[in-house]
Amino acid sequence: MVVDVVIAVLCLGIVIVHLLLYAGVVMARLSARLPPTSLGGASPSISVVVACRNEEKYLPLLLESLRRQSLTDFEVVLVDDRSTDGTPSLMAAFASHHPGRVRIVRVAPNPRIANPKQNALARGTREADSDVLLFTDGDCTVPERWVEETARLYGDPSVGLTIGAIVTRKDLGFVSRFHAFEHLFKYGYTAGSAGIGAASGGFGNNLSVRRRALEEVGGFESLGDSTTEDAALVQAVRATSRWKVRARLDQPTLVTTEPLGSLAAIAAQEVRWHVGGLFSADVVARFGYGYLMLFLSASVFAIPFIPFHPFLGVMTATSFVTMGVMALIAGLCTGQPRRLFWLPFVPNLLLTMGLNSYLTVRALVRRRVTWKGTRI
Repeated sequence: MVVDVVIAVLCLGIVIVHLLLYAGVVMARLSARLPPTSLGGASPSISVVVACRNEEKYLPLLLESLRRQSLTDFEVVLVDDRSTDGTPSLMAAFASHHPGRVRIVRVAPNPRIANPKQNALARGTREADSDVLLFTDGDCTVPERWVEETARLYGDPSVGLTIGAIVTRKDLGFVSRFHAFEHLFKYGYTAGSAGIGAASGGFGNNLSVRRRALEEVGGFESLGDSTTEDAALVQAVRATSRWKVRARLDQPTLVTTEPLGSLAAIAAQEVRWHVGGLFSADVVARFGYGYLMLFLSASVFAIPFIPFHPFLGVMTATSFVTMGVMALIAGLCTGQPRRLFWLPFVPNLLLTMGLNSYLTVRALVRRRVTWKGTRI
């Protein structure tokens, strides 16, 4: 009886948290559509910062998508993080075709910043010379109105940071379709958190920040040792209580990234996110992420014991329904295609539950992770 009461209370808590997050997604959508506060006719200057390491294969696609932007009055800061392939040559060629608009920055390891991506972004943001900084990665492509629509939110002077959704290409087989589903599922939670004023994460390849907000938190250099520098920045800006964090869930700001080639590669990437969330220095992020992931893991690992204690099935069903609704909302908000997203919805949801339960245990057992050859 006591066990059943505990299970019921935990399930009720998960349902309440999800209802708040669903409402947060709605609020995020509504706030992104509001007309920005006037800045007296002045538009903020824009820099797009791209940190790259060995992105020779995909960088031309990103550079072409930046060239085709509807808004053309922005600078591009390309950060070469010790590339050993043709990345530097591609950067130089792009800069030569856009004189005065492109800066190239080369970085070396910094013993004070363990995370190499964090180090590259710290250097890139110091070189950028604009009011608002937009971030994406070398293996991404951005839609034609990405700069324009992201910059528009900064017409509201209270906005300090924005996050946007990521989708992977879904036409490369089962793994790519699952990866796309997983990204949108996770973004639903980050957007919902931002909508209720508890922003605690975001994808670094679709993120932007007002320079003043970045400077107030001390820049990337002051975020401490983090496996998730993007989430750490979101948390730091939110914690100031001075700046609003906005989330976008629409096609004009939906960034496409290349999928990883296997479930093992996805796990290697996402274990960083779990370590960052479960051991975050931010109390809001640590409690929220921990509660969701620990409940999910318990509900999945309880499945073999349901025949012996049937009420455990309530936990599993609660996870399946609440997570399924979040994935449903994220898919609808971003206009995902029927064949590639909706038909494999249930298998992808079940695999998502299993993968994230495994990653939670893995993160709890071993906090240190290796990413792109660096132990962080």
